[in-house]
Amino acid sequence: MEKKFRLGLDIGIASVGWAIVSEDENIIDAGVRLFPEGGSSVTSAERRVKRASRRLLRRRHHRIERLRKLLFENKIIETLDYDFYINEITPYELRVKGLTEKLTNRELAIALL
Repeated sequence: MEKKFRLGLDIGIASVGWAIVSEDENIIDAGVRLFPEGGSSVTSAERRVKRASRRLLRRRHHRIERLRKLLFENKIIETLDYDFYINEITPYELRVKGLTEKLTNRELAIALL
């Protein structure tokens, strides 16, 4: 006669619990397997700092993309892929200039981006 069993697993981060249960729900065997701590040289704090840095860069890039799209939709810039960083004047100088004078569309885009 063939016996039927069920295997129950409780999988955690640092352990796996298991139990073998018979067809009539009697526990035949059970146990836990604990895993040793990982030997990683990178601590959780270091991982958290790197993850935060990646998120910050991704958000900054996304913010610039949205601003470029907004400027393009409002016809302030001609193309989405224009490189504003090849200039003889810095964005900070343009911001100061914008306090007293009207900026051109290109200068406004440079100051904002």
